Amino acid sequence: MYLESLLRDKIYIEENTHNIYKKLKEELKLFHTMKDLFLVAAAIGFYNQKKEPLEKRKDIFTKHIFDKEKDIPFIHMLALADRNDKEAVITDVLSIAEEYANAGIKILADIVKNSTNKREAIDEFTVFLIEKFG
Repeated sequence: MYLESLLRDKIYIEENTHNIYKKLKEELKLFHTMKDLFLVAAAIGFYNQKKEPLEKRKDIFTKHIFDKEKDIPFIHMLALADRNDKEAVITDVLSIAEEYANAGIKILADIVKNSTNKREAIDEFTVFLIEKFG
């Protein structure tokens, strides 16, 4: 697929947020994969119009984990909506998603910060979604 060929191989997160990813995926089991969590974090960052550059990067997975029909077009549309410039999107598509995910993961962590189990985390996340999207 053409869009996939535009992506670099490795996807990065901020190294000091890796513990948040692990807690949400492994402890609270709020997401099945790190990829799903990354994409939701990017969407939350975009929705809140917050991006944070990665200071110290940690590779978390490769582009091959992305679904070619859903995830890759989503990442490209996120970048296009951010830049509104097709040429910039071609060169920066993953950096844009990573910066939104970097801000979004912190927002998501704040949403579920008091959760001690999956049920509480789901309840908190559901309340957030209802408040934001009705």
